[in-house]
Amino acid sequence: MKPILFLIDTGSPWTVISPYDALQLNIPTRVLTPAEDYATILLAGNSFMRLLLDNVGLRVKNEKGKVSQFNLSSIGILYPPKKASSKQFKGISSILGTDFLNSKKLGLYFNPSKNEAYLSK
Repeated sequence: MKPILFLIDTGSPWTVISPYDALQLNIPTRVLTPAEDYATILLAGNSFMRLLLDNVGLRVKNEKGKVSQFNLSSIGILYPPKKASSKQFKGISSILGTDFLNSKKLGLYFNPSKNEAYLSK
């Protein structure tokens, strides 16, 4: 498994893996089904199909290198528009959304004056 970076987006209701990261992780998007609600979403000025990958284990490493695993019933995979390559979307981040924060009962602490940001229970 290859590590990917997530952007924590408190404005996003979903955790999603970007098209480029899905390509790097060899996720077989052809066999995934579209989400029933909000099957198409906009991100970074692009329209993407939101596919669902079920039963996912997400491992998160803290600043000290300790790894925690979180099991998710599903995670969104962003699929690019027709005739677009996933490599074209290399600059779009995978997103850790509020669904993850809520389901795992995590809070986001952010204090820019102390240059601090972290997740905590």
